Amino acid sequence: MTSKNIFLKLAIALISVTIIILAGVLIVNSIQGKVNWVLIVILFAEASLLNSLIKTLQERK
Repeated sequence: MTSKNIFLKLAIALISVTIIILAGVLIVNSIQGKVNWVLIVILFAEASLLNSLIKTLQERK
């Protein structure tokens, strides 16, 4: 396994954790009746980045 693949997998893991944390914050805010549109946009951007990284990793295998 090359070092590029290791860094790619690390980036995927970190972004996944970030998405989980942001989704939790969004759920808590929704329960409290708050809608944070910036957080929703950030979640979509993170998900798009995660999708791109996963595709890149699949292409390298």
